[in-house]
Amino acid sequence: MATAIQAALQVFIDAYARGDITPLCTLFAPEFEIELLPKSMNVVPRNKEEYLSWIRGVLSTFRDGQLEVVELIEAPDSRKGTVHTRSYDTALANGTPHMEYIWIITFDETLNKIVHVKEFFDSGLHVRLREQGLVVQD
Repeated sequence: MATAIQAALQVFIDAYARGDITPLCTLFAPEFEIELLPKSMNVVPRNKEEYLSWIRGVLSTFRDGQLEVVELIEAPDSRKGTVHTRSYDTALANGTPHMEYIWIITFDETLNKIVHVKEFFDSGLHVRLREQGLVVQD
């Protein structure tokens, strides 16, 4: 049986894999904030509404993708979960892995809502997508 953290992380991962932000709207707490890292990319932190607006366009590119969970670490005493994933089968990748993410996720006291995310993603690919005009807003 999945723990509360595992269940919430699965909803999070599935939303990204499907390119559907609907589950994120309820999974994210009202005080949600996300940091996109590494900081050298100069992407400012976003609150819930800012992030959902931004990610809606980004996820449309990955609508038919799959995310392979490489590693999942739970730390329930600190209300955190960490997930390392690879994306596959998107329109940009032709079935090969093309992007990696590491999400460090902090939950509220109930472990049912996400209050903070640090998202490390493949900055090399981010730069290539920006050069191709596929990342239109940082």
